[in-house]
Amino acid sequence: MVPSSRSNKRDVLGLGPGDKGFNTASTRAVQEATRHVMSLLESCEAKGLLLKFQYLNYAAAYQNPLESYGEENLRFMRGVSRKYGPKGVFQKQVPGGVKLR
Repeated sequence: MVPSSRSNKRDVLGLGPGDKGFNTASTRAVQEATRHVMSLLESCEAKGLLLKFQYLNYAAAYQNPLESYGEENLRFMRGVSRKYGPKGVFQKQVPGGVKLR
């Protein structure tokens, strides 16, 4: 990858010929830790020990933590949003974050 980017005079990644790339030992350790955590989650789920609740500040971009608050609470929050923010500024115009949908 480095020789190709150097020959094209477009090394936008900032890699040099001496750079070794990814640390495969770290990659393996992270993958093993991930497998272990997923195994624990699956075991807890099978035993009925997991809460559906997801803490909003720790949710990943692909998750929807508000769904874990329950349908009744979602209805309430949507109603409050419509009452105090009828134009949907925070839902439509403010970038990022979790949105009430």
